[in-house]
Amino acid sequence: ALNQEVASMFAVYSAGIVLGSPSLRFQAEKKLQHLLSLQNEEGWFVEYGGVDLGYLTVSLNFMAEYYELSHDPRAKESIEKMADFLKYFVHPDGSFGGDYGSRNTEYFLPAGLEIAAKFHALSGVVADKLLSYGLENFSVDDRYMAHYVFASFVRAGMLYYRKPSQEKLPCELETSIYFKNAGLYVESNVKYYLVSALSKGGVTVVFDQKTKKRALND
Repeated sequence: ALNQEVASMFAVYSAGIVLGSPSLRFQAEKKLQHLLSLQNEEGWFVEYGGVDLGYLTVSLNFMAEYYELSHDPRAKESIEKMADFLKYFVHPDGSFGGDYGSRNTEYFLPAGLEIAAKFHALSGVVADKLLSYGLENFSVDDRYMAHYVFASFVRAGMLYYRKPSQEKLPCELETSIYFKNAGLYVESNVKYYLVSALSKGGVTVVFDQKTKKRALND
């Protein structure tokens, strides 16, 4: 569960600043170096043996908070890689992730995307699309809501930043890509948007591009 390791890195670095401890900041920087060695070249971190989209937004959230404090260019590069991977799993209706992820999560943390939007325009596009789904459709365990999800939404509201962007999401384009390491195949065309987890027995979701509704969840 590497999202917890990313969160702990941010916590240690924050403590180093508050306590005026170079040693703590150094330990956080060592943890960053180790985490970056574990980030897959496709942009994701392992969660329970595979890729999970909701938990990847947790990693992005705390990597971005770390970057806000440290301005470390290595963290910035890591954030951009995560965002460039995540964009393929935003659905035409604004929903996100699901059964094709290693932990089946469908929620997201927005604060990291808002931080990233300052230097990575597509992150703002991703955040806007996810928020368009409507918070009334947003379902997450109350423990997680109290623990870090609600805080991230409040923080995102404080950080909101946008410049006009012509960036489009994969679900709005015609594209086909296979993430070999993740075992995830994405196909988007004028008729449908499909995600299939070949690494998870072929779990597949399909959206109708005309209605923007889920047509298949197998």
